[in-house]
Amino acid sequence: MQLRRSNEIVNHLVKEAQRIGPRDPLTLGAYLINGGLRLILLPINLVLVPPCTFILGIGVMITFSALLLLLSAIWFPLLGIILGSSWLWLRAPISRPVLILPGVIVAVVSDVYVSLVPDMGEKYQKLLKLGICDSWPYSLIVFQLNLKEVQPETE
Repeated sequence: MQLRRSNEIVNHLVKEAQRIGPRDPLTLGAYLINGGLRLILLPINLVLVPPCTFILGIGVMITFSALLLLLSAIWFPLLGIILGSSWLWLRAPISRPVLILPGVIVAVVSDVYVSLVPDMGEKYQKLLKLGICDSWPYSLIVFQLNLKEVQPETE
């Protein structure tokens, strides 16, 4: 039940970001390209996610969570690039044609990375990371809205 509530919260954040964010053709196109590429990669994700999360989960347990430091060290630069490019997208509309390709590529690569990393019980955090990746170029708005929302309690 908690997972369902977490999913609803993240979906609400993404919808709210789309509602208050820009609605120009380039923004909508970038969002659709991001979704389309993730849809194309879905079969590969479905095959790779279970074994990767299982193996990495065992690695996290064997290393007494030290592996999580490495996995986080990879995630934080990706998050910085996603939020930075989203910030630039929102603040400098003239940069949008240049940002479409690299922004979508980083968002899709980050989405795949987050999918492959085990959540280790932090389901809301994983869903939020996926929502941030999936919602690019609205990622910064989703991130900011999340800071204002009430976080779900963990079980």
